Amino acid sequence: GGMKFVSARLLDDFIFPDTSFVNQLLNYEEYDYWFGRSVLLSSDINGSRINLYLTARYNRHVFFERPEIGENIRHTFHNRDLILADFTFAQLSYLKSNYIYGFGPTEDIPTGLILKTTAGYENNQFFPRWYSGFSITGSRYLNQLGYISSTVAYGGFINNGIREQGVFKINSSGFSDILSLGRFFLRQFFSVDFTSGINRFEDEFVTISNNSGIRGLRNNQLIGKQKLTLQTEIMFYARQNWYGFRYAFYGMADMGWIGLDGRPVFRNNLYTGFGVGIRVRNEHLNFPTLQMRFAFYPRIPEHSAYNLFYLIAERRRELNDFTIRA
Repeated sequence: GGMKFVSARLLDDFIFPDTSFVNQLLNYEEYDYWFGRSVLLSSDINGSRINLYLTARYNRHVFFERPEIGENIRHTFHNRDLILADFTFAQLSYLKSNYIYGFGPTEDIPTGLILKTTAGYENNQFFPRWYSGFSITGSRYLNQLGYISSTVAYGGFINNGIREQGVFKINSSGFSDILSLGRFFLRQFFSVDFTSGINRFEDEFVTISNNSGIRGLRNNQLIGKQKLTLQTEIMFYARQNWYGFRYAFYGMADMGWIGLDGRPVFRNNLYTGFGVGIRVRNEHLNFPTLQMRFAFYPRIPEHSAYNLFYLIAERRRELNDFTIRA
């Protein structure tokens, strides 16, 4: 279990599709409590385990100063109490490999199946309503091909018998088996994501801007009610190191469609981004990965911001370890 309490008073900028709030005073308190229980059903000598998890969470938001709100706008700033309960079945085992998101150390690769159902109740300042949702996640390592993990999820609130603020998601990601190529090890990574909002509030949208789709491209107008994105990278990990520092060259390509409800997402404009770069890391030092990238965006909307050259300290990426959370 765990708990969190936040009391904040700050000035911030909030940009919405219909308006912007500059230097908006935000004064709020948040209370968050959760606990869970795990029941081991079976295990074997290979490390495979089957567990049932029962978890619950209580979250409360109280705002004293905030942007203007309404019954069906800016739900983030509503005063509300939310209670959630989850029931999860998990069958997991772990394989070991390297040169995935690290630069040589052994990494655990989760495989198996997770089934999760969620029920809840929200007492909103405008109306009370129920919540329900589910998700299915499966992952597998395919011999001589690589690793794939896929998730299907659906959830939303029910208000007077009508589903609202719902979302349907399909995500699949993975990487190829490692290949030896001269002085380098090679892996191909991919991620495909489809997200569709269901009866969302009028100011709620999904986006393909920057890390939500086309990395490095920023535009507040790249919003809609549904999106489809494809991200892929090919990594060349160097075998040698220099005083403990290892490096990897990479190439990347991002594609994304964004649109409103009522027509297939493919019928909307396609936006793309491409890049090449290098990542440098020392696994013996507690420092982030240094990343340098050159990018090119052949098809972008007007008034977009982007950097053709990109230098940043990047936190180490991690595999989804399928940790059960409330």
